[in-house]
Amino acid sequence: MAYRVPSSIRVETDLTHEEKRLIEERAKLKAQLRQEYVRQLTDPHKHGSGGTLFDPQMMRLQAARSHSMIFEHFRPTPKGGLQFFCRNLLAHARPWIFCL
Repeated sequence: MAYRVPSSIRVETDLTHEEKRLIEERAKLKAQLRQEYVRQLTDPHKHGSGGTLFDPQMMRLQAARSHSMIFEHFRPTPKGGLQFFCRNLLAHARPWIFCL
């Protein structure tokens, strides 16, 4: 089994001082964001239900994806129509078939 060198002991290779500074800044920002996420996730006074956080930026991204992509990639085909028929109409009619 190979031994992995911990990141604190890892030998620094061809990085300039500017690149090292940028890496350290990114690590600090990532740690701050992680700490804020955990703080919000474990806040007992948070109003609302559920264990997920509401991120408005992610909601905007998902809304933009769903509304712009639905009609862009949809093509009505006989196979799609048959799948719609089988999934929706037959699935709802199945309980009534056995009752008659």
